[in-house]
Amino acid sequence: MFFEFLIVSLLLYYYFLMGCFITSFLEFKKPIGLFTMIVLNLFFGILLMMFVLDIQHNILTILCSLSTCSSFPIKMTFIILVAFSIIAIVVRAKQIRSRYHNYALNNLFRRDTLRYLLAFIFLFILLAINSINVSLYSKGPHTDTALFLDQARSLVSLGRIYSNVFHPTIPGYYSVNPPHIYVAFYYAQFILFLGPTYEAAKVANIFISLLTVLALCCLAALTINPKASILSLVLFFIAPRLWTFLGFPLNGSEIVAAFEIIALLILLEVLDFKTGKIRILINYFIIGLISYSVLRTRIDYFSLFIPLIIAWHFSFYFSNCKLTEGVKRFLIIFMTYVMYILFLRTSGFATSALIICMYGIVGVLLAIFYFKHLTVRVNSILSFTCLISTLGLINMHVNEAIALSAIESLMSNPLTMITFTKFYSISDFLNRLKIFSAHLIQAFPLTYWVLLIFSVLTIIKNKKYLNDAFKFAPFMLFISLYLVYICVSVIDFPQGFDKHRFFVLSYLLIIFMGSVFITRLIPEKSITFSIHFNLAKAFVKTRLNSKIMAFFLLGLVFMAPIIVYDIGLQLQMIEEPYKIAEQADVVKHLQKAYTWLRANSSQDDIILTRKPFEASWYVERKSIFMPTLPQDYELFKQKLRSYNISYLIVDKLIQYDFRHNEIIQKLYNGKHPDFLKPLLNYKYDSSNVWIYKVIFN
Repeated sequence: MFFEFLIVSLLLYYYFLMGCFITSFLEFKKPIGLFTMIVLNLFFGILLMMFVLDIQHNILTILCSLSTCSSFPIKMTFIILVAFSIIAIVVRAKQIRSRYHNYALNNLFRRDTLRYLLAFIFLFILLAINSINVSLYSKGPHTDTALFLDQARSLVSLGRIYSNVFHPTIPGYYSVNPPHIYVAFYYAQFILFLGPTYEAAKVANIFISLLTVLALCCLAALTINPKASILSLVLFFIAPRLWTFLGFPLNGSEIVAAFEIIALLILLEVLDFKTGKIRILINYFIIGLISYSVLRTRIDYFSLFIPLIIAWHFSFYFSNCKLTEGVKRFLIIFMTYVMYILFLRTSGFATSALIICMYGIVGVLLAIFYFKHLTVRVNSILSFTCLISTLGLINMHVNEAIALSAIESLMSNPLTMITFTKFYSISDFLNRLKIFSAHLIQAFPLTYWVLLIFSVLTIIKNKKYLNDAFKFAPFMLFISLYLVYICVSVIDFPQGFDKHRFFVLSYLLIIFMGSVFITRLIPEKSITFSIHFNLAKAFVKTRLNSKIMAFFLLGLVFMAPIIVYDIGLQLQMIEEPYKIAEQADVVKHLQKAYTWLRANSSQDDIILTRKPFEASWYVERKSIFMPTLPQDYELFKQKLRSYNISYLIVDKLIQYDFRHNEIIQKLYNGKHPDFLKPLLNYKYDSSNVWIYKVIFN
């Protein structure tokens, strides 16, 4: 694993170069530290690379839909971008130098700063080693990761995503606009250096996870002080469930989206939005680009989090307006984003797509010509986001079959398809809320919650901290809304690790707020703390019967059993990430079937299986899973013929899903019709695995 990290160091260097170029255009409202600047540079490099691949994918897909298919390998794109970055760095050398001119490296080695730096490096290295160790227990990709890797592999070779996974309603479907598409763009960059292997996904996941930790620490240092950033690292170690997020790429979309949002929070903290200068438009464009990247990574994070944070920022920080005016602006921006999300859900209709495109074009033009007006500046981010979305919408509508399928799915159940929610009874909702809330609370030791509550009460009592506490209200609002969202959404109850993978961003924000609040219990200066400690010590010696001594002993008696309980509980939980990595591994019973199909099938064959993502990744053939199958043999044969199915994999998974289908049950037991020929059969843990060849007369 260390060798793989060494290989991708060139990619890290490229990220930094491109980030330096972008930050040279930004306008900051306050100075930021060297570490924050480096983290932002790496983020901008990743973001720009994914955006370029997004544009390339859309353009090539449109060309392939309209005329002959062409390909432009990602290697050529990378070479062009490297050449462009070198030229851009030379052109912007003066501006880039000015960004780093104010950083006095000697200040890094002051006594206080050096102590924080050494503690931070030590904890971060331990976290990195632990993440790599957890990743070694994972031997194969999970379902979603297999899909991302399959898409990334085609992106590397073709320059566009031509997925081997067929859509169950569209013959010949390929992924023009799949959900979480930016994860495939991200994995493709590492596949370019490490090859099309699962190791590339693991290295990519560990890299983005550690970078997310760095971003979180930078945000804590920006808002409070270096103590909060050190504490946030410590809190990672007292929540072993988080180790699995860092070490095991179960589903990369959560951690990638979390990193994008935390970087967005940093930019909202440091970027200047108040001036009316036209060059400030680059700040709005960058925020719009990040919003679009979150949208392409996880739409639920985008639809819940981005509007709240941006509206809050505009309402209470952009102008010294009255509270009522701020609330009005909040509601206007929030409802505008709601309409944008609804139009995206109905973008299968050409009218909705046209409205989004026209809004983006008109909004950007207004921002350019009337940028000094606050209303235009407030809508600039949404306008840029709509404008960036244009190419993807054109891409979807060029493929008429996909647009028609989207319309049919939408009209079949408008409420579910637009909002991705459904109504539960009150008892069902409360039961789901209880399960997920309990899981969220139990993720951290009891000692942490006691200290957090005590620090919050201290802040409430001390009025000078109230403004800082109010600043983090949107984070708490997001956690609450997201918790409600997953409790009323159509997401089925996940099992095992899936149960808390929906809380990645929530975990990170709780760690951030916890480090911010608990740090308020620590005095600003260590000298003051030592003086107070010595005074307290002398006072206790002279008055052993004092109330202070009694309070101290009561506190110690109260906290001691909690700490002992937490230590015992954490020792039991310490093995959980490793068990998860082993249990949630690739479906082992199908490995022999995948090997056989790869050796004996042709490139044009299509496989019907319960695990199409894994089959496409391992066999490198087109795969499909259909949620319903007829129970009449003749209709069953026609269904296979309509999708041109060549092979069937019948195992315990498909047998369970179609437990009421007599044909599948007979196939699992080896009883087959004339148009299906058994080619391979074996047992794995007393369960059957069959491969049938479809024979059409």
